[in-house]
Amino acid sequence: MGFEELKDGNVSAWLYTTAKNSALNFNKKFKREVLSEDDELYKNKEQFGESLETEFIEKEEVLYKKQFHEKIMAALSKKNPRWYEAIILVYYMDIPQVKVAEIMEIRKEVLHALLHRAKKWIRKKFGAEYEEMQDKDGRIP
Repeated sequence: MGFEELKDGNVSAWLYTTAKNSALNFNKKFKREVLSEDDELYKNKEQFGESLETEFIEKEEVLYKKQFHEKIMAALSKKNPRWYEAIILVYYMDIPQVKVAEIMEIRKEVLHALLHRAKKWIRKKFGAEYEEMQDKDGRIP
């Protein structure tokens, strides 16, 4: 069926199917090619991945993990802004803890206790969901 034979509502479905089939056909043909070492396609073979489905699933997992971490940080910010600030400065910005303690105008020991309480709260609130995500793919996000 070609583009001319489509009814009004099927254009997007046709376009999606055509693009998907074109990508799958390209991938099949690429796998059958015998390439030499100096061939440009051989050098870039990794960019095509094992399959389009695997690549899509991996991208979805990365997106889910990113959204999960954003959810944790939003809840942490709402629960205790000091915890949020400490976590951001120490773990996201990689500022040494001594410097973070100076910035927050607290002692280093107080910062350690603050970070410990924050991590403990995160484990308590999101631990089950985190474990579920870890079990699904066998890796720690």
